[in-house]
Parts: sequence; C-alpha cells; structure tokens
Amino acid sequence: MSGLAFRQEPRLDVVALLVDDDDVFLEELAEGLAPLGIRACRAGDATEALALLDSRAEIAVIVVDVGLPRIDGLELIRKLKSRRRERPLPAIVLTGEATLERAVAALRADAVDFLQKPVDASEVAQAIHAAADAAAGLPSNPAGGEPRQKPPQERIGSLMALRKERKKIFGADLFEDPVWEMLLDLANADARGREVPVTSLCLVSGVSTTTALRRIDDMAEAGLVTRRRDLTDGRRVLVGLTDDGRAKVERYLSSLERTLG
Repeated sequence: MSGLAFRQEPRLDVVALLVDDDDVFLEELAEGLAPLGIRACRAGDATEALALLDSRAEIAVIVVDVGLPRIDGLELIRKLKSRRRERPLPAIVLTGEATLERAVAALRADAVDFLQKPVDASEVAQAIHAAADAAAGLPSNPAGGEPRQKPPQERIGSLMALRKERKKIFGADLFEDPVWEMLLDLANADARGREVPVTSLCLVSGVSTTTALRRIDDMAEAGLVTRRRDLTDGRRVLVGLTDDGRAKVERYLSSLERTLG
C-alpha cells in the first residue's frame, strides 16, 4: 500500500510555453520541468512565441522573461491579452531584476506570478500548475465540508513555497541541505509517477555537482532512492524514490502537518 501513497490522484501533464533568449537556460529549465508534470515548448523571442501559440492549442500557460529582444516580455503578454480575450492565457513573468516597478508592470499586464532569476525547475513548476489549475477553475477544497488533510502532492507544493520564501529572506546558502532539496524534488516527481534526471537533481541541490553526486550515493546506500539508465537516452541516469524512501517522506509530511496544524 505504501507504494500507492503518492500516486492515488495522477495529474495530467500541463503544456507550457517557455520564452527566453537564453537557449541554455531554456534547455535546462525544460529538462527540469519534464519530471514535474510539465511538457515544455520553447521560443527565443516574442515573434516565435506568437507563432507557436497559433499552432499549439494545447499550450495552457506561458512563462516569459521580461528582457526579450525587440518585443519585451510584458509587451508580449499585452499582445496575447488583446488577441485572446475570450480565452486568456495565464502568464508567469521571469526577471533577473525584480524591482518594484517591474513587479507592478507585470501585475498591470495581468501576469499571474512574478519570479526572480535564478529560478529552479520546482519553483517554476509549482507556479505553472497553480496557474493552470486556477485557469481551469479547479477547487482547492471540497464544497461545504470540513478542511481535508492535504494529499502528499499538495504538502510537497507547500514545502516548495516555504523553500522559496526561505531563500528570499535568508539567502540561498544559509540553510544549505542538499539531501532534503533533492528528496523534495524526487517526491514531487514521484507524485506524478515520474523519475528525475541526475543532472536536474544536481541543479536543485544548491551544491556543487561533486557534492550532489556524493549525497545521491548516500541516499542510494540508505535505500531511499534507486538509479537506472534512461532507456530512451542512454546518456541520462534517472533517479526515483524506493518504496521505503516514499514511505519515509510521506511519514515526515504527515508528521509535519500534524505538528503545524
């Protein structure tokens, strides 16, 4: 039964359009989003983004960098707003300079979220899923009932939000905990029946690749994770939670919820 705890309510992948003129950033973000339930399309500028939106009706959310060449990210959102009045597309804004003026401009353009770079895939995935759910009108609680216990996937999302706030307030290095950062991403992927590439885990760990790989070895030795070669791409190694690792994360999340109310 423990193996079913994270998978009782599978979630369909969300298709998101990522728009940034940094090809390396787009590739790394798209790879990191894949195990988190996000299928990403990529565009390097506003013109390419508009063309993709015209041809890909399944795109549910757009994630756009402010500093695009020629037509910037906010102007792209405004153009989409005027073109899609009956079916607006939720937009998430990324920026390397999160000034108050830019945040206000993003809100005025009807962006649903505003994230400061550098961002990790889990942070962006959480924002995408929240935007897609809101656009679909999905309820967060059953109508008229008592507050329900959050399912594991929702608790993981709450922890990711807390991680984001902790980094904002204290800085990224003060609470460095690579094992927990990686376990959190693995649990989030596991909730969708997926595994995570080693490269993505190293990125989210917040430490050097050498240290991250050593801690993945430690988790494997402790029986928390398994590793296997990706059958579709022999260059990639995928990491997933074991039954024991899944049960321990679930037990910790339940204990945390009881303690915090």
